[in-house]
Amino acid sequence: MSLAEIIEGLERRLLDPGARTSRRDVEDLLADDFREIGKSGRLYDRATCIDALVRNHAELTYRIDSFALRELAPDLSLATYALSITAPEASASLRSSLWAREADGKWRMLFHQGTSVRIAESTD
Repeated sequence: MSLAEIIEGLERRLLDPGARTSRRDVEDLLADDFREIGKSGRLYDRATCIDALVRNHAELTYRIDSFALRELAPDLSLATYALSITAPEASASLRSSLWAREADGKWRMLFHQGTSVRIAESTD
């Protein structure tokens, strides 16, 4: 399995409702010094993000497109992709995440940012 497949799998795991609502699973995926810049531009710390994820029980349908991974150093990679939410309400965003392989050999997310993009209206 390639590194890109491993990291994309971890991104997908963070989107999985079963993992998202499990504090233990989310804690295992996020580095201790994790930070996120939300759509509002506000900076969030690890504890705030974990609390928000495990409290949110919305059943969303996601689609990842154009996933790409760039290795920045032997144990540091940048993932970028487009994320579409198709249900219950359509939205789209461009995402970027920094992933680091830690001393225990596990890849954990260090940083994440999502930027909303407009969904093109159909001209049918």
